Amino acid sequence: MFDLRETLIRQIIFAMENQKVRYLVDVDKGVLIREDLVPAEERPDDHTDPEGRYQDIPGWKSADGFFLMEQFVGEIHDPVLRERLQTILVSGSRVFRRFKDTVGEVPDVQRRYYRYKYMAMRDVVVDWYNGLRELMGLEVLELGADEELQDLLLSDITVRVPDAVPLRLVQELDRTAWYEMHDSTPKVLVDYLYEERLQRIPGPDSSAATVVGAYSPVDELVGFVWMHRIGIGGGYTLTTVNQLYVQPEYRGMGIAAALLDHVRNIHAQEMTEGERKSVLLWNGGPDSPALRSLAKSGGFQSLNNTFWC
Repeated sequence: MFDLRETLIRQIIFAMENQKVRYLVDVDKGVLIREDLVPAEERPDDHTDPEGRYQDIPGWKSADGFFLMEQFVGEIHDPVLRERLQTILVSGSRVFRRFKDTVGEVPDVQRRYYRYKYMAMRDVVVDWYNGLRELMGLEVLELGADEELQDLLLSDITVRVPDAVPLRLVQELDRTAWYEMHDSTPKVLVDYLYEERLQRIPGPDSSAATVVGAYSPVDELVGFVWMHRIGIGGGYTLTTVNQLYVQPEYRGMGIAAALLDHVRNIHAQEMTEGERKSVLLWNGGPDSPALRSLAKSGGFQSLNNTFWC
């Protein structure tokens, strides 16, 4: 039976929220694997087989996420914000997107929400893990809180260009971010636009691309920026930020701003050293007050929800 490490807990939570791809856990190796990569005869059916190598991860549906938001709103002391969020919850229109945007307007509340959500989902994972242990005739384990996450500060986060791009993780998180930004758009259209986008921009491992990562004290990637450069004539270079993403449980700490600041510094240094004419462009996704605030603090000028400097 595998050990339930904190890094694996986070991977499982990420997979639970991924409604597009089904994941299984390999109990021999303690790793997640996409269901379509597992031989059909080894995939679990509706009944848990304690001797099976591959097991289902915990289920997580929209109703679970909605209930969690309701619970969190009940703990908000600010009556104005609490009423705004309660109104969103009963509106029935783009509830998840509007809830996230509204919470994002208050960084401290946003941080508390994502940590509240993470710890609640972590409890689900721990209960699932102990359920597996019981089925296999093993004793239940008491797993303490994630102390690193509880005590983590922005000063503990390292922002750097990695020696080797964690390509698979960046690709998975980029896809997650894309669907998160377009959660109110029909899936067939989001699928098409995502594939079309990948065909027209250099990948994260391209020589034209740069990935800047934000790393926790245990060297876990908690956020990243992926950008690429092209010449656009007239001696100008266009640097485009394709994606900016921070893992949900780490939001509200200023990591996104730190990543953008690092990108600005890279851009400024390149212009100074090469005396080049260059434009930095960032399409931040669906418009929101939190997005505009982040762009403004990063020194970007805006045109709708596209930012440049």
